[in-house]
Amino acid sequence: MEAALPASPSEDGRLVRLALAGSRPAYEDLVRKYAGVVRGFLLARRSLRTADLDDAVQDTFVEAYRRLSSLREPDAFAGFLFTIASRVRIARTEKTAAGSGGKTAPVPPRPAWHEALGAAVGRLPEHMQAAVALKFGQGLTSAEVAARLGLAPASVTKTLSRAYALLREDPELREAIHSKPADSDAEKSP
Repeated sequence: MEAALPASPSEDGRLVRLALAGSRPAYEDLVRKYAGVVRGFLLARRSLRTADLDDAVQDTFVEAYRRLSSLREPDAFAGFLFTIASRVRIARTEKTAAGSGGKTAPVPPRPAWHEALGAAVGRLPEHMQAAVALKFGQGLTSAEVAARLGLAPASVTKTLSRAYALLREDPELREAIHSKPADSDAEKSP
């Protein structure tokens, strides 16, 4: 069973400080608590092949561990982790594209609006992507998102509001949502 996310950023800070002092179990706790969130964050970008997803999650935590001593504010571990996950995703996507002559493996089809939503979220600034992933990928409240990212609740509320506005105005997403599928049985007239 997957462990729940930490109750507060101070719990993350405590675990980070223990990990920096050499506690392997403390870092393992962070991995258990955030692995599902990182996986969801990477999956939402739809730029990785399914076969690469688990490796990307693992690479994220390995890189986070290597860079842990550079984390200035241990309570901000979640934001630090999302930044690394984003960089790992970009590096893996570029490596996959380069290794396949610029062609990537086909992704199973999903509704146009789903693809457009994932793409639109992927075009948001990284800090907005992290907030959206926590809010909707994990179902956290804005206050819980703020705690995970080490931000003030008002800052997260403003960030989410700006993200929603950008998503509402995204032309590709709007077109996908308002377009009607040509081959849907529900759309055929009797």
